[in-house]
Amino acid sequence: MLIKNNGAGMGDSTVGTPFSLPATKPISVPLLRRKMNTYCWKEVAFVIHVRIDCQERIQNLNKVINHLRAASPEAQFIIIEDDTESNPVLKHLLTSSLLRAGDKYKLLPNSGDYRRPFAYNIGANMTDRDIIGFLDTDVIIHPASLDMVRRCLIDRTFDFMWPFNGVALYLTEAGREAYFKEPMVETLGKMMPKTANGQLIVLADKIFMETPYLKVENTQSRGGMVMMHRDCFEATGGWNIDFHGWGYEDNEIEVRMVKLGQNIGRVKGYPEVLFHLWHPRNKSNASTNPDHPHLESNMGIFEAVKEASPDTIREWVKTQKEVVRTYMG
Repeated sequence: MLIKNNGAGMGDSTVGTPFSLPATKPISVPLLRRKMNTYCWKEVAFVIHVRIDCQERIQNLNKVINHLRAASPEAQFIIIEDDTESNPVLKHLLTSSLLRAGDKYKLLPNSGDYRRPFAYNIGANMTDRDIIGFLDTDVIIHPASLDMVRRCLIDRTFDFMWPFNGVALYLTEAGREAYFKEPMVETLGKMMPKTANGQLIVLADKIFMETPYLKVENTQSRGGMVMMHRDCFEATGGWNIDFHGWGYEDNEIEVRMVKLGQNIGRVKGYPEVLFHLWHPRNKSNASTNPDHPHLESNMGIFEAVKEASPDTIREWVKTQKEVVRTYMG
């Protein structure tokens, strides 16, 4: 199914807002119950924001790219490393095996908190492909769901989409280890809680049961991965580059898309979920740092966009695009 999103980022708490988002529309297939096919994604570029804070990040990135590459060798990958300097282990992995002809890597020198939205916009400007997927370093989504979204964006049924149903399931350290031993979507399907007759356990449209391998991270997630048509990116400015660190960037982009007349939606149904691979938590993650230095200012940016008129937002988009163009040279 395809529906409109009503939730919060992968690690966010739900953000109450008086801004009214339109209702959504429906499409769906039971993805994890069947094997992975291969697809032709010659129109698709995946932009991945990276900051290496532990070796598990590099391992996860390796698995994520190989997962997508197995689904479609034609897909392009744009890796933006957002850090003081290039991580030598990451650079070696990228140049020796992960990146192929047409893929690109760029260091975004930054000694402060990460700037994922800025990195995403830089990456989007490094490709000329029509469909751009923006994703975190540690997420796995079934390729059938991604292809469904690709087709909807190509035929312009939607302009901006989340390729999962809002449920973000966190693979525990044990779950990650099991997936790494057998990195296939069928492995993830086996981890999902089931009844005696093999049906997935779903209660009140939410998966509540947890296992040693999976924990429910969010049931209405905006974060992790989104896909949009290039025309949508150009018309809206893509991501809001005023955001620093964690918080509200995923909420803001939805509101801005709606205000600028973009048709947004998401895949709905079970088990069309997002899997978040385990990694050690660091101080930049707001779930372990409630005093995140940018959280209040990020919330202010979000609130300002909620209150702004479409014309005001369009003027802001021109300014932000110029900043990115100047940076790109």
